[in-house]
Amino acid sequence: MVFFSRFERKTMISLFCTSLCWFVGSIVVFRLMRMLTTPLFKKIGYYEYWSSMFFTQQIAFNVYEFHMGTSYDFLFHNDSSKQTLEKVCEGLLGVCTAIESGKFSSQDEFYGTMYYFSDKTLQRFGFTVRPLNVLQRCFFFLNLGELSLLYSLQKKRLEIVDFNNVKIGVIDTKTLLQNKPLFARYLKQFRKEEELVIC
Repeated sequence: MVFFSRFERKTMISLFCTSLCWFVGSIVVFRLMRMLTTPLFKKIGYYEYWSSMFFTQQIAFNVYEFHMGTSYDFLFHNDSSKQTLEKVCEGLLGVCTAIESGKFSSQDEFYGTMYYFSDKTLQRFGFTVRPLNVLQRCFFFLNLGELSLLYSLQKKRLEIVDFNNVKIGVIDTKTLLQNKPLFARYLKQFRKEEELVIC
C-alpha cells in the first residue's frame, strides 16, 4: 500500500483543482468567443445563414453541418420553441433553393446534432437518424451546460437537455429536395398559427 504525506496529498489536490479550473475555464472562454465572433463569421460567410436561427458550416469536402443558431442567436432573437421550429423549416427551404440554384452539388451531405426533434419527426423530414459516437458524445457533453441554459431561457423555466434524446441526423441534397414541399407546408402552418396568435 502506498502512503502519501500530508504535503503530498495537499499538492495532489491542489494540482487536481487547478487542472479542473483550467479545463472548465477553457470551455467557458471557447463558448464565449464563439458567441462574440458570430456576427463576424456570419458577415464573412463562414456561417451561412438561411434564416435567423439556422445556418450551415462546411466542415469537410462535400460535408456540411446544420446548426440551430449559436448562443448569440438564442440570446438576441429570444424566439419561442415554435418560432425556432419555424426558422428551421425556413432554413431548410433556403438550403433547398440553394441546391436548385447549383450552390451545392449532388454529392454534398448535411448532418446535425439534434436534440429538439424526435426520431419520428426527423425521419418524416427525410433524415437518417443514428446515435452519437463516443467522441461526439464527449463534445456534446461539454456543451450541455450552455445548451441547457439557453433552452431554459427559451422555455422561461429550468430545463436540462435530455442527453438520451440527442442524435445525429444525416441527409443528402436529393432527399432534401424531395422533402421541400413538406418543409413549405410546415412553414406555412407555423406562420398561420402565429398570425392567429397575433390576431
